[in-house]
Amino acid sequence: MENGASQANDEALREKAREAVQLGRVPGRRPDRVLGGVGRQRTCVVCNQMITLSQMEIEAEFHRNGIASESTCYWFHPRCFSAWEADRQALEAPAGSDRRL
Repeated sequence: MENGASQANDEALREKAREAVQLGRVPGRRPDRVLGGVGRQRTCVVCNQMITLSQMEIEAEFHRNGIASESTCYWFHPRCFSAWEADRQALEAPAGSDRRL
């Protein structure tokens, strides 16, 4: 039963991640740089919840026009980043491939 609930939660997070991309809150492409560390009380771009000081955060950096000094950062909870990444990779998979995430 627990596994079924976990899968439902993962799918709900992927839906939130997909929505964040569709609404333009986060890009749908591979980040140029990914860092992890202690939460700094920023809002997760996927679930819109605070990443507290006692949690880990993932920072995804996207360069504009290939220029690192012109970048935008987005912050995620690790599970939210995982959901966003899985959805992003699924969309990147070539048409007709049997890639399942």
